[in-house]
Amino acid sequence: MGKNPVFMAEYEELEDEFALLEELLKPRRKANMIQEDVARRINTKAPAVAGIESGGQQKTFSFYCGIAPVCKSGWLPSENIS
Repeated sequence: MGKNPVFMAEYEELEDEFALLEELLKPRRKANMIQEDVARRINTKAPAVAGIESGGQQKTFSFYCGIAPVCKSGWLPSENIS
């Protein structure tokens, strides 16, 4: 990361965000899912998932909380519609 103090200060400020993003990626990778799979399951498009994973798009906390369970369970919203 280098020794640039400005860079280090910015990085440290975003450290929690990076940790959250990594936690979101783990279940998807473990489930061998691609971004398109996650997007379909949460009713969005793959570029939105890519933006979230790269940190380029910020969503609500509840949106983030919805991603990991989808990857772990394989739950599809359409499966629960009567």
